[in-house]
Amino acid sequence: MPLHVACSVGAAPETVKRILSLNPDAVIFRTEKGSSAGALIPRECQEKQEIKQMLREARYHFDTRFVNILETRRPRLEDMILV
Repeated sequence: MPLHVACSVGAAPETVKRILSLNPDAVIFRTEKGSSAGALIPRECQEKQEIKQMLREARYHFDTRFVNILETRRPRLEDMILV
């Protein structure tokens, strides 16, 4: 995934932000070894904390959207009662 490659090479925060704007759901994917994008950021990357914060926010927005979708699709009790 482009997000994981960008993170693994220590790409600039602007690059990571652009990738997330084009594919916000990329934040939930993991590598074959199970690594998240944040786990791939090199230790020596000076913007590591800024990028990790971006990834946390993207994950929060993904989770919020997912919960909202579930809430709108959940049947209401009054719709399930047969008269």
